[in-house]
Amino acid sequence: MFTKSGIREANHQFNEEEIRVLKDDWKNYIANTSKFNQDSSGKGIVYTAGNVTYISCVIVSIKLLRSLGCRLPIEVWYLGNEVSKSVIDAFHGLNVEFRDFLDIDPDISPGYVLKPLAIINSRFLEVLFLDADNNCILNPEYLFTLKEYEDFGCIFWPDFWKTSPDNAIWKIIEKDYFDENEQESGQILIHKQKCWKELQLCLYFNMLSAYYYKILLGDKDTFKFAWLALDKKYYMVHHHVGSLGFKEDKRFYGTTMVQFDTFGKPLFLHRNLIKWGVTKADEQCWEYIKTFTVNANNKEFIVCDSPRGDMSIDIRGDIQEQDFVQIYGNLETKCLNILNEWRRSDHYLKFLQYSHFIENRFSTRITFTKMNEPI
Repeated sequence: MFTKSGIREANHQFNEEEIRVLKDDWKNYIANTSKFNQDSSGKGIVYTAGNVTYISCVIVSIKLLRSLGCRLPIEVWYLGNEVSKSVIDAFHGLNVEFRDFLDIDPDISPGYVLKPLAIINSRFLEVLFLDADNNCILNPEYLFTLKEYEDFGCIFWPDFWKTSPDNAIWKIIEKDYFDENEQESGQILIHKQKCWKELQLCLYFNMLSAYYYKILLGDKDTFKFAWLALDKKYYMVHHHVGSLGFKEDKRFYGTTMVQFDTFGKPLFLHRNLIKWGVTKADEQCWEYIKTFTVNANNKEFIVCDSPRGDMSIDIRGDIQEQDFVQIYGNLETKCLNILNEWRRSDHYLKFLQYSHFIENRFSTRITFTKMNEPI
């Protein structure tokens, strides 16, 4: 439950015995975690993506990156038959490698656990993880050179919300509550060797999703709380997350999270509420950016249904509002052109047919197998 004051309340409470068991369990797990011994190297970008919606998002994200001059190699992780050979062919020439989770674990199930699993098993030593629906407006390669990254081995970004003081996670990790925003995991920068145990504990929290997702919202804060549990310092970007969206009948509807770099420059547009995969061919959503002022005291968060059929978020109080088009010009049109080019391609049409067969052939039972072209 999200409150107007920005507190995320969990609907579930563990009793003291359950907290003790969970606490002893993660401590025992981490005590038996092996040291870093991977044959990984270099820097790269990692995504997880599958099905028509998220592949449509990731092709926009990657082509936008390449247009900005980003030359980092990219991995896109998927699960079994979530993508087709025609999809992989569509990324030819973009320095993208598709990797199947089933090659790591043939019994893996879909879910948030796939994010830390992709980071851990990536061939890169240093990883910028991006959600498929995240869009860079600057070439992000410079993030790997930042002093904060060098000092901490990771950079995290804030969410709108704060974890309630009475959330059981504080007792499970044996830490006192402190006033800090939750983490938004649409973008994460991590040096795996420097943060190996923390990544393993994060993965473990997600493996036990039946428990931890009752008090945490998916994977996003499992990173931060794994670091806290192991007394590992992290760098959290200090700039408030902004909301980018449109206005109808003089009301603002935010569709996209705006994340900043350590200098306060907008860097990521996380289009998480009206994703590219469900955006109409000429639909414009990026009209205004709303952000809290630097020393904002009055903050209000409004979660509501959008007139376009999805959830939206508005922020009110001590805010500043900017005209997106005046600052960034035709950026959204550029993204729409990438999206529409993808939708007109033979690769997309083949993938639609492929997805129809996959989803309906196994409609009575969820089945993930090695990629198999059915058409």
